[in-house]
Amino acid sequence: MNISKVLDDAKEKLNISSDYALAKATKIKKEYISMYRKGDRTPDAYACARLEEVLKLKPYELLSQMKAETEKNEEKRDYWKKVSERIASGAVAGFFVIVAGSATKEVEARTSNNVLTYENSKVLSYAFQELTVFRSKLKSMLTRIFNARMTYNF
Repeated sequence: MNISKVLDDAKEKLNISSDYALAKATKIKKEYISMYRKGDRTPDAYACARLEEVLKLKPYELLSQMKAETEKNEEKRDYWKKVSERIASGAVAGFFVIVAGSATKEVEARTSNNVLTYENSKVLSYAFQELTVFRSKLKSMLTRIFNARMTYNF
């Protein structure tokens, strides 16, 4: 996981430009953010939770990925990988239920080792936003067609 990308996305989401402002907004120490960027420290559960809130990610999504990559104990690392897989399978399954219920459109979500990565979750989020726009336009178009049929008695 590229924690610098996560921090930059959080800054973008909050419409701020500095790590200092990010630290103030998330209540994560500025020194820690600097250490995360340098690779001298990994975000703890609190930092992950604060970033998940800003980025509107599922609880444990960031934390489980972070722990799956950094945990030294193999048993614990395997546990975090399984948690990440459960989050991924739930997100992907939920997404396809929404797609099936909203419109017929083929969407493919690629995951690496069946784990939804932060980058892939952003792709899914973008695809969901596009699908929501598509659904809205389709509904509007169908409403106009229905109203036209009522007006012209087709």
